Amino acid sequence: MSKFTKAIFSPERIFLVDGVGAAYSAAMLGVVLAAFVPFFGMPTSVLYPLAGTAVSLATYSLSCHVLKPRRWQIFLRGIGTLNLAYCAASVVLMSVFWNSLTIWGAAYFVSEKFVVIGLALQEFSISPEIMNNK
Repeated sequence: MSKFTKAIFSPERIFLVDGVGAAYSAAMLGVVLAAFVPFFGMPTSVLYPLAGTAVSLATYSLSCHVLKPRRWQIFLRGIGTLNLAYCAASVVLMSVFWNSLTIWGAAYFVSEKFVVIGLALQEFSISPEIMNNK
């Protein structure tokens, strides 16, 4: 792992990275995709709840970044699990609305899943390090 990757995914920064990413997802879902439903194909009745979920995840992660709880591993595993649950729900919604998604909508949602799942896996891999460094 490069120094840059280690710095970004360090226990001190992982909640910040997660929170900023979730805030970005919330803005994309609730503002950009919602403003261009014909271009992306996902209805606002799906986009707004997904955006609300992303806001909640951003709040959780950014709160952990600011408050720096003593036992980070519990909170890190928690956000990792919530990220995977968000991805699962999003994949189900993608499959339900697959016929209305455009290639751009599918590309957005598939790429978002790669990023969020990768982040969740990184969070799970970091949590044992935190546990060993009590």
